[in-house]
Amino acid sequence: MLDVTGRFAGGWLPSSFAAGPEKLGEMSARVDEGAHRAGRDPAAIRRLYNISGTFAETADGSRSDLERFAGEVAPRVRELVAAERR
Repeated sequence: MLDVTGRFAGGWLPSSFAAGPEKLGEMSARVDEGAHRAGRDPAAIRRLYNISGTFAETADGSRSDLERFAGEVAPRVRELVAAERR
């Protein structure tokens, strides 16, 4: 399916429960290979990562959890991804 994704899809959205961070590099490379074989630019395939988790055992998806995720986690993830791409 990763090859098919590379050949035809406009995006790829793996989930952390099925594809842990340690697997993403290899999986992404397989998407890239499929794109190359189809004559597509791998950069044209939008990539996202579906994660889940909590900040504490009692987290309930409250407004404070969402604000913390938006204010701390998301910006840091963007920084790390940008650094890896360089």
